Amino acid sequence: WMEVREDEVIRPDGKEGTYGHILKRRGVAVLALDESETVHLVSEFKYAIGRESIETIAGAVDDGEDDLFAAKRELKEEAGIEADEWTDMGVFDPFTSQVNSPMHLYLAQKLHFGAQQLEGTETIQVLKVPLIEALAMVLDGRITSSHATILILKTARLRGIS
Repeated sequence: WMEVREDEVIRPDGKEGTYGHILKRRGVAVLALDESETVHLVSEFKYAIGRESIETIAGAVDDGEDDLFAAKRELKEEAGIEADEWTDMGVFDPFTSQVNSPMHLYLAQKLHFGAQQLEGTETIQVLKVPLIEALAMVLDGRITSSHATILILKTARLRGIS
């Protein structure tokens, strides 16, 4: 799911050099929004940052999957949610200097709830938060995940919340 590369390049100054970068499997992120303007977020310990992180549902796109299929799979696995309405919220590049790992964003609505289907490596708690509170959490730093902040900001804008 990850490839580390070192390319021989010609730098902007015309000299030869090397450029190290990482290619990662593309990903998806989903913000689930119900009819009461409540978003369904997840909280999970993230080893890389050494603490719990509040985020939107997210994961990698598996071989042979399209992005929307992967988003639907991740939403069902991580939160036990299925949705009848999907809005494409665009693609973003979370790391542009040394990592190629595009992420496709979706807003899921008209939700149906079931049981989580977590992988053995996952301990995920689902959090229900009013959209206006999720926006406040982004603005005051309680939510720091890039995909979560972008999705919440875009959704708040779409819903006329500022």
